[in-house]
Amino acid sequence: MLEKVKGWWIGEIYYLEDRLPAHRYKRHWTSIISNVFYNFYKKHWKWIVTTLLAIIFALINK
Repeated sequence: MLEKVKGWWIGEIYYLEDRLPAHRYKRHWTSIISNVFYNFYKKHWKWIVTTLLAIIFALINK
């Protein structure tokens, strides 16, 4: 099961002729979207976590 998820996440590899690096990855559209969200979270995790915590605490104290 883990191998299927890895294959979905990375995508299908294909090779380009006469180019370096000579390979690219063709991903499923759901993998592309999840990679966009994952990379956004990795880059901006500090303000995402603090904003979510502030919203949760505001809802709790209501």
